[in-house]
Amino acid sequence: MRLAKRSVLFQRTSKDPTVRLQHGAKWPVIEALAVDKLWENGFGYLLIVRRDLEGGLVFALFLVDVYCLGVKDAFWRTGTTADVEDLIKKQRPE
Repeated sequence: MRLAKRSVLFQRTSKDPTVRLQHGAKWPVIEALAVDKLWENGFGYLLIVRRDLEGGLVFALFLVDVYCLGVKDAFWRTGTTADVEDLIKKQRPE
């Protein structure tokens, strides 16, 4: 039992994304967004938000070139609903 708890704690606190996101494909998708006219413009952002086992949000943002290079850049972060909303606002053109 102690080993299982230690394993969960290690996964939750690790800075290594291969450890932190090891079971991420099984977490439910809460939100999936793409910029308007992504396919017409050929370039833009995709956002995927999942809920982890503890109930927290894990989100990833991908910069995509749909006609040439595919994913050009990506990052992930954990946060709150307010963090996700703030990220969405920052990605919208003014």
